[in-house]
Amino acid sequence: MKITECQICFGLYSLNNNIEDLCKICNKSYCKYCIKKYIICKIKNNNAVIKCLCLIDSKIISKYLISTYISTNMFKTYINVLNRLKNINNCPVCNVEFYNENKDKKIYCNNCNNDICMICEKKDHIGKCKPISLNIWGAHQCPKCNLTVIKDGGCDHMTCSWCNYQYSYETKESWKKIIKQRQQEQREREQREIRIREEKELRERQIKEFHERQKIVKQQIKEQRHLRRKEKINLFKERVRNIFKL
Repeated sequence: MKITECQICFGLYSLNNNIEDLCKICNKSYCKYCIKKYIICKIKNNNAVIKCLCLIDSKIISKYLISTYISTNMFKTYINVLNRLKNINNCPVCNVEFYNENKDKKIYCNNCNNDICMICEKKDHIGKCKPISLNIWGAHQCPKCNLTVIKDGGCDHMTCSWCNYQYSYETKESWKKIIKQRQQEQREREQREIRIREEKELRERQIKEFHERQKIVKQQIKEQRHLRRKEKINLFKERVRNIFKL
C-alpha cells in the first residue's frame, strides 16, 4: 500500500483511502480532512471560486467534487453563493477561469478555442441542455434556463438568479400564470359568495313576505270573526226587542 504525505498537515495516509490528488497540474496530495476544512472556510467567506490548495489559477475544484467533501446543508450554502456570483466561471474543457459579466448563455474560450454553453457548463451543443443530476434534497433546475437551484426555505415562489424567471417550486409553472389562476379563482370565489349571499337574501325576503301575508290573513280572519259575533249579538238584541213589543 502506497503511503503519501498530506501537504497541509504533513500526516501520512494511504493514497486510495484518506488522501487524494485535487490538481493534476501540481501533482500534490492532501488529506480529506484538510480539503474539507479548506472548502468549508471558502464557502463561509462567500467565495464561490474554490481553487486547488496549490493556488494555481488554472484549476478550480468542480461542484461535483465539492459535494463529495461537505454536508448537504453546506453544499446548499455553496450553491446559493455560486448563484449570487454566477458571472465567475471556469471552462469545462481547459479549466481556465473567466468572467461572464453580461451573463451570456454562450461564451468563447480564448484559451482552448471552444464555445461553451453557460447553462449546463459544457461544450456548446445542439438542442436543450441535459439536466445536471445532483443527489441532494431540494436541488432542481430553473424551467427556463436550467440553472441549478436549491430551495432551503421560504414559500413556493422561486426567482432564478440567472434569468430572473419566476415560477412555482412545486409545479415549476410560471408564477405569472399561477397569479392569473389565483386571481381567476378569487373572482370565481367572490362571484359564488355574491350568488350565495343573494340567494340567502332572497330566501330571507320570501320568508319575511310569507310571515307578513300570514299575519295579514290572521288579522282578516280575526276581524271577520269579530264582525260575525257582533252581527249575531245585534240579531239577538233585535229579537229580544221584538218579543217585548209583543
